[in-house]
Amino acid sequence: WHHIAVSYSNSDGMVRFYVDGGLDHSAGAHSGNAIGLGVSRFGVIGVNCEDTSYNQMTDSDRTSLNYSGLIDDARIYNRALSAYEISKLYLGEIQNTPPGNLAINGNQITENQPVGTTVGQFLASDSEGDAMTFHLVSGAGDTGNHYFTLESNGSLKSAVSFDYENNASSYSIRVQVRDEHNAVTAGNFTVSLIDLDDTAPVISLVGPTSVTHEAGTTYLDQGANWSDGDDGTGTITGNGEVNAQVPGTYTITYDKTDNAGNAALTVTRTVHVVDTQKPVIQLLGDTNVSIGVWQAFTDAGVSASDSLDGNLTASVQVIGDVNTSQPGIYTLTYRVSDQVGNQAIDVQRTVSVFNQSPTEISLSAMQVEENLPAGTLVGQFATTDPDDPEGRRVYSYALFDTLGNPSDQFAVNETGDLFTSLAFDFEQNNAHELIVRATDQFGGSFDKPFEISVVDAFPPIVQTEIEGNLTEGRISVQTKLLDAGQSAGLLEWGVLASGAPIRNHDHDGLVRYEKSHLPGQQVVRTLVSADPSWKKLYLRAYARNHEGTGMGIEQVFDLHQPDGGVGWANSKPLAESWWESSWWGPFYQTSSGWFFHSEMGWVFPVSGESGSVWMWKDGSGWLWTKGGLYPFLYRSESSNWMYFFGRFDQDALYFDYENEAFMKMGSSF
Repeated sequence: WHHIAVSYSNSDGMVRFYVDGGLDHSAGAHSGNAIGLGVSRFGVIGVNCEDTSYNQMTDSDRTSLNYSGLIDDARIYNRALSAYEISKLYLGEIQNTPPGNLAINGNQITENQPVGTTVGQFLASDSEGDAMTFHLVSGAGDTGNHYFTLESNGSLKSAVSFDYENNASSYSIRVQVRDEHNAVTAGNFTVSLIDLDDTAPVISLVGPTSVTHEAGTTYLDQGANWSDGDDGTGTITGNGEVNAQVPGTYTITYDKTDNAGNAALTVTRTVHVVDTQKPVIQLLGDTNVSIGVWQAFTDAGVSASDSLDGNLTASVQVIGDVNTSQPGIYTLTYRVSDQVGNQAIDVQRTVSVFNQSPTEISLSAMQVEENLPAGTLVGQFATTDPDDPEGRRVYSYALFDTLGNPSDQFAVNETGDLFTSLAFDFEQNNAHELIVRATDQFGGSFDKPFEISVVDAFPPIVQTEIEGNLTEGRISVQTKLLDAGQSAGLLEWGVLASGAPIRNHDHDGLVRYEKSHLPGQQVVRTLVSADPSWKKLYLRAYARNHEGTGMGIEQVFDLHQPDGGVGWANSKPLAESWWESSWWGPFYQTSSGWFFHSEMGWVFPVSGESGSVWMWKDGSGWLWTKGGLYPFLYRSESSNWMYFFGRFDQDALYFDYENEAFMKMGSSF
């Protein structure tokens, strides 16, 4: 006979085969699954002899494994016997010792922990090495059992969430440990409740919760204070940035967690960065500026700055303009705003554009010749105006007489040209006064008196020139214009011919060879024929203008002799070109019209009326005399009489009646 024992424990999934109290063989089986109550389990001694569902035999492949033999005693236990127990059964001496050394590792729990929080781990020992289970049991010291749960493995856990402030600080529990043979040991234990610091700190701001801060200035936060029942007090620096250069709303947060991990309620401060400062405009140059009309105006401008935006000069708006072509008072307004719309206080500059009256009037010519028709140009006015240094502007002119009445003697056009309104006569009035007013386009005016001189016109001065010789009573005479006597030119010119001396231009028996005068013409030729009844041929070139008729030196031809004479001198020939005047004395005649007098020297004679003569003498001007009057001479330039004494010590000597002094011929009178 043999004692056979088989055990299976799902704690390690091993099947152990014992023969006569000793382990013969072991192997893993059932994949460690438990053989539960209420479920039929079959099996054979061996490894993996069950079907896959562990509840029936498989005849087809396992019938050969059935046990064949006699069994006189069979025992089935509801647990897996240990090797010790099987040995005792074989020997017939099984004894069980209750577990011992019941203790707990960890008997404290902190308040506010959730249900199921592990408090500690119960431990015990079993001399037979039996498996042990732990249980909360009733009995003395079990008053706190209902606050806990105890797992069979000895893990003690909370069944409630404890609050130190509202619950007891310690709890008594009764615990039992049981081995596989139901041998037990019990004990009382105390679980202590640990007071947790669960009160959060309190944060208080230093200063207001909402701050308005001016942009552009440094923001210094006042921070916050904290206080905690356990940790004490302190200060907090907030989290968050405030950009004082950018207007806007900023939030600073203050947080504090105490040493126990309690977080205070977050406190915030709102900082409103605002830009309320207006930009500043600084005027450059003078506030009040005065400039003359038409003068260039250059605005000195302004500078503008803002405490936040910096230099705003380029953004300044200039309102208004200055029209330097129109006198007046102009206002320039300078305006600027910063980026948030703060507008600077406007700055203004006043510009006065003023007109200065003319200061001078000039006339290009101050005289007009007599006898010229109305509408004759005298000259052109020019105005000096300090506002018009280059003389580009237009001025109007008005003419008045010395009594302030509009002038009836002169007229002026829109360009400043002065014209006569009538023909002037030197002999009636040799000068005319007028007041000229020049007015600029803005009404500024200047008055100035002018005296317009009338230039005395005189009869033309001509020269009688003979071309060739007298042939059969015919000769070519050239009339040469030396001076027209006036600018209006000649009315007529030509040659006068007569059989008697020509004293004037219109006496009886005079033959007039009249020619038309063309502008700029200086010489005209005339072929003269003598009347057969004439014994002598008297010839004189002549020209007539508004002042009268001027005649050249008379040329005389004896129709029976080729030589001529000078009629006004009542002369007779002395030698070639030399003549003897009955009242003037000897003289030399040239073909150019100049005579050399034996005492007076060189003169240029022009025949006058009634046998008189005008003689030009360098240094003395025009001198007039005639037979019967000479040596008395009338000097036109000084309008006085002189007496010619003849030569004295190689000089021609005169007595000047006006100055009552002797003077040399040709010297200034």
